[in-house]
Amino acid sequence: MIRINDDWIIDIDKYNYTLRRDMHTTRTVKKNGAEIEEDVYTTVGHYPSLKKVLNNLCKEIIRYKLMDAEYDLKTAAKAIQECREEWQKLIMDIE
Repeated sequence: MIRINDDWIIDIDKYNYTLRRDMHTTRTVKKNGAEIEEDVYTTVGHYPSLKKVLNNLCKEIIRYKLMDAEYDLKTAAKAIQECREEWQKLIMDIE
């Protein structure tokens, strides 16, 4: 698992990368006869590469950021551009 920040993680298995949003809550589950607390995540999507999951993560972060407040068009465009530049740099560093 890769923890991106407080809200986002990427689960990795041999088939894909799974983008998940942390719901900041836990649930009780039984495993091997014992009750344990486990974090709750919402799955956003499954991707074949780290580059693709990071590209979609940028879109999701922008979407959630714009949902949280009211922006004028100029401020929204600036926020979108800043996020894209940050993620493009991260993706280039990975490649």
